[in-house]
Amino acid sequence: MRRSHGSQDLYPTMLTNQYGFSANAVTVTQVVANLGAMTGGTVIGYLSQMFGRRFSIIFASIVGGALIYPYGFIGSERVIAPAFFEQAMVQGVRTYGSTTVLVHLLTTSQYVQVFAPAVL
Repeated sequence: MRRSHGSQDLYPTMLTNQYGFSANAVTVTQVVANLGAMTGGTVIGYLSQMFGRRFSIIFASIVGGALIYPYGFIGSERVIAPAFFEQAMVQGVRTYGSTTVLVHLLTTSQYVQVFAPAVL
């Protein structure tokens, strides 16, 4: 959750205050980033069934880490592409089953009965 909120909550403020984006440019960038989050979560969640959840989590974390510089330090509207792919990797790790199901599978059966409704 830290990765997700850290890359989303203050990003519009940074674009406005630090890079001087207009309200329209910030909105477009955020909409594209959110579309990337939905796409990445779905695609990586689906691919984790084929390639394994651990591999998917590691892959998305490495690619997401490589995208931090262009996501945070491009001061023009070209930041839209890194924003899309950064959010795709962040949400690919966090949601739609990859991490949640991996944690569920790694727990012992006595804890699954207690936490399964909250996790799944």
